Formats: sequence, C-alpha cells, structure tokens
Amino acid sequence: MPERIRDLPRRRPIVVGVDGSRNNQAAVRYAVEDASGTRRPLLLVAVLDVPGAPSPARDPEPAWTLLTHVARKATRQHPELRVRSTLEFGNVPSRLLDRTRRADRLVVGRRGLGTFGRPILGSTSTDVAARSDRPVVIVPAAWRHADHGRQTVVVGVDPARHDDTALRFAFAEAARRGASLVAVHAIDAETRLVWDPLQAAPAHRSTLTIGARRLEDVVAPLQSAFASVPVTLCDERVDPATALLRRARAAQLLVLGREDREHFAPGLGSTSRQVLHYAEVPVAVVPG
Repeated sequence: MPERIRDLPRRRPIVVGVDGSRNNQAAVRYAVEDASGTRRPLLLVAVLDVPGAPSPARDPEPAWTLLTHVARKATRQHPELRVRSTLEFGNVPSRLLDRTRRADRLVVGRRGLGTFGRPILGSTSTDVAARSDRPVVIVPAAWRHADHGRQTVVVGVDPARHDDTALRFAFAEAARRGASLVAVHAIDAETRLVWDPLQAAPAHRSTLTIGARRLEDVVAPLQSAFASVPVTLCDERVDPATALLRRARAAQLLVLGREDREHFAPGLGSTSRQVLHYAEVPVAVVPG
C-alpha cells in the first residue's frame, strides 16, 4: 500500500478518517485537538474505495493533496504535534479498522459524503464502532469545541455488567480535560406499572433502590482512583437513550460501553444506535 510515513512511533497514535467533505471537518478538528491534548501522534487516513492499486478512475493525487493540506494546517495550529498520513485502497470500514488495531483510538465523522467515492460515513461510523477493538469517537458535523464551554463528561453505566472499561475511559477523559463526570444509569421500569400496577409496584420500588445502590458500588472504586474528578450519579427511570441524550446536552463528550458477548459477533445495541444517531456531542464507543 502506498504510504508516505515512516514507522509509527511506539506511543499509540490517534487515527482519524479523512474524506474531504464538509461534514468530515469536525472529526478532523476533534482528532487534532485530542492528539494535542493527549500528546499522541496523529495519523490521517484517507481511503479510496476501490480494491487493489490506483487506476485512472481513482487518481490518488487529490487524496494526497488533501492529506498534505490537513497535516500542514494541524502542525501550524499545534507545532508540537507529530502528524503522519496514509492512503489506503479498498473497503472503507475495513481499512480504517486495520489502521486502528495499533492505535489508541479512532475518530470518524457521523456522516460524510466522501470526496473519494461512496459515502465514507453514516453506515461506516456505526460499522467501525461496532467492530473496533479500540475506542471509536464519532463526531457530529456541527460540533465545534471552541463553541462549547462545557465542563462535563457523561458516561452510561450498566451496574449489571462486570466490565468497567468504558467507565475508566470516561474518568480518564474527565481528568485530562479538567471536567466533572456524570455517570448515568437508566431503565424504563414504568412499562411494568402500565400493564399491572398492583403487582408491579413493589418490584418497581425495589428496582429504584437497588439500581441506585449498584450504581454507587460500581463507580466508587474509580472515584477513589480519580479523586480529582467531581462525580454526579444519575439513576433514572426513563428510556436509557433519552436519559443519556438529555444529560449530554451540557457535555463535551458522551461515553458508551460496548458489550461483546461470548460466541456472538460484536455489535451495537438499540440504545447505542439511538444515541449515535441523535447526539449533538462527540460520542466515544468503548469496547469491553
């Protein structure tokens, strides 16, 4: 594969998909700021959606010109930033995932009309989020960090899961950003009351009590480890996607865990898909 970079440094880079569309610009800006803030190298990846080598129908030079322009702009804004570029050929999600396996995380736009062929994002964003073994940050086209003086990171928590990977990621991001953390657990228990109010009421009250207690138990160990991060616990009885989207309105990042069950392929649940579709802030999907 043609590549105009040297060997990657030992520190895992942040990878961002670049397609040249207006909708993709927010993802590139986010990745640049993220790489600068974490002091990690940035790897720009453009994909020509054709198999094999370049052809007259897919001249690689416009892609290289775009990558060079993006890299120069990033280093002008952040002279300390180490930026590298690569051009891939083939299926867009697969090529991005290949580059992400040795990365810290992947950043993509939520939607984008690829300059180099088929739309790079939309189905691509959910595809890579469902399959990546590294965190994937999906950035809405309208997002501009400079426009949002937001000081919270929101994370969805399922106390029934025995995996704190997403919660730990959220704590680390909040600590790095000097932000507070809002941990949200939500379950729509009201439907029980609708069908059988008399029998469901005791179970409903028990769910309220147990849910709040379990949320505290899950968060407490990491709260001790990240003592500098202010934490708010939110145990709500509404649809989980509704609760997360509402809390994320005042956030700079929303973090979701992705649970891959043994013997089943990785994938996104209905809550994650709803959140990714409607969120107005960047959403990090963290595999368990």
